Amino acid sequence: MVAFRKVFHTVSKSTTWYPLHMATGLKKIQRLLRDIDCVVEVHDARIPISGRSSSFHQQVICGRPHLLVLNKMDLIDINFKTDVDKKLLGSCDRILYTTAKKHTKVNIEQIVPMCQEIVKSKPKFNRADTPEMNLLIVGVPNVGKSSIINSLRTTICGKKEVMAVAPHAGVTKTVSNRLKISNDPPTYLYDTPGILEPNLSMSESALRLAACGLFKDAAVGEVLIADYILFWLNRRKLFHYSNILGISEPSDNIVEVLSKIAINQNFLFETKDMKTRSNALRLDQIRAANYFINLFRDGTLGTYLLDDDLLYRANDPGFRVAL
Repeated sequence: MVAFRKVFHTVSKSTTWYPLHMATGLKKIQRLLRDIDCVVEVHDARIPISGRSSSFHQQVICGRPHLLVLNKMDLIDINFKTDVDKKLLGSCDRILYTTAKKHTKVNIEQIVPMCQEIVKSKPKFNRADTPEMNLLIVGVPNVGKSSIINSLRTTICGKKEVMAVAPHAGVTKTVSNRLKISNDPPTYLYDTPGILEPNLSMSESALRLAACGLFKDAAVGEVLIADYILFWLNRRKLFHYSNILGISEPSDNIVEVLSKIAINQNFLFETKDMKTRSNALRLDQIRAANYFINLFRDGTLGTYLLDDDLLYRANDPGFRVAL
């Protein structure tokens, strides 16, 4: 029987994924705050706890009306929703689960009315002298902020998409001009670049962000990300990936898994053997790692909550994660 790791040993280096545009964006956000009626924080529903910076909250939200949007709800195990709500409601006013894909939009139309309700419940922040409402959309990179803005404009205003989107982090680099997203009431929104902790150590929490694509894969390492996903699945005894990948049995060896993927998918590259000076075919481990990562991210390997273990204490009778 295969012996599986109980602990994932992370590398000790820090990830320096904090480009200049993040620092500049944070300063611009702080200058906008006096005109903001409600902060809309967008986060990846698969990691509702990991990556939500307490220091960022202190600098930006600081008691303001605050809607937490957990996007990509189509990729999570919805059975955890009640437990997530209990865990997070103390850190925000309301929680909304959404999907903002081009052809699949869920609960997007609820964002503006929910923000209205939150603002009305906090008279201190209710700007009664103007019928307009200004929203500030914030969050870490690649959680779907721009997709939500585009969905709001097309769903509510019937306007064309205006924000560039891509399946990788770092597309939005500046605080946007004010965009109109609703006519009744007149509602405007500022988009902002995704912002991470300046020095984020490569902890298990950071690897969960990486598994969901919140860093550029090459900055972390594709094989390292794939290895963490393999560890996470094995730790929870979710072994069906072996059938999907065409592997005879579950494995705890990422090199072995990637080699089998490369063979099955014909992921090869040509290189020159320096001794024989002849060309030789090698297994493309990076391409195999990307293949495995993408199967995890698009839900082919299943719908999961990566932060399942962070919802409960080990001595809580409700603790149900098979670790």
